[in-house]
Amino acid sequence: LSMFDLGTIHDLAKASAKAMSKEVQAMFETAIKNNQLPESYVFDSNYVPIEGTDPQKYNTKYDAFCDQNLPSIQEKHLSSNGKFIYAATTDQNAYIPTHNNVFAKPPVGDYQIDLVNSRSKRLFKDPASLRCGAHTQEFLLQTYKRDTGEIFHDLSVPVDVNGKHWGAIRIGYKAEASV
Repeated sequence: LSMFDLGTIHDLAKASAKAMSKEVQAMFETAIKNNQLPESYVFDSNYVPIEGTDPQKYNTKYDAFCDQNLPSIQEKHLSSNGKFIYAATTDQNAYIPTHNNVFAKPPVGDYQIDLVNSRSKRLFKDPASLRCGAHTQEFLLQTYKRDTGEIFHDLSVPVDVNGKHWGAIRIGYKAEASV
């Protein structure tokens, strides 16, 4: 038990984020060990803009791998609690290579629709998102006003790969949610 038990849904989100972090760490480390993905690709921060996307999307050397491997992990944790809105993996620069299926729709070219439904491969530049990927504390709980206007609790837990900080797991849930 942590000395920082928060009570109610916060502890459930923290437990789920910690478990998800271990699974994502294992996913990356196994891929590196099995020569499926070079470690330098996992830590790629050369975000190549994808033409014609608004909001702007980017490719990295690891996002195609994440598209194939993250959904099974993320969707399992998202569905573990009906109060969770998202359970996503972000790198240390607040880049989400592969969002949850509900937010990973192909862009349709309408900014308002894509802002809500097409959130994969985006660099999020708001202060809460930047703190999520960068922190190395046991967990970080923030109130997050999403660029869609929705307000969530956002609980993040770091992800390390081969002993190096890579990013974080983010779990979001409505501020009024209870167990």
